[in-house]
Amino acid sequence: MKEQVHRITPAGVFESIFDIAYLTFAFSAAIVFYPRAHGSALLNFCGTLALILGGGDSFHLIPRVKRALFGENSRTEKFLGIFRLR
Repeated sequence: MKEQVHRITPAGVFESIFDIAYLTFAFSAAIVFYPRAHGSALLNFCGTLALILGGGDSFHLIPRVKRALFGENSRTEKFLGIFRLR
């Protein structure tokens, strides 16, 4: 059986760049908020929210980047959704 070759598309590259930039911004915001809080409950809360947002989104954005750049495989598809309908 002939193995399919994955072709990287410009849309996949741009989506990957956007996703990586978004996750970098979310985690960077958290890193910036915490040291500047100096006891401020609001800045601690914003830092926590940024960590939760970046951490939660990384569960589906990292497999999307991996799929866009390296192609589909069963493990990546599992991370994108166990109960996804085809």
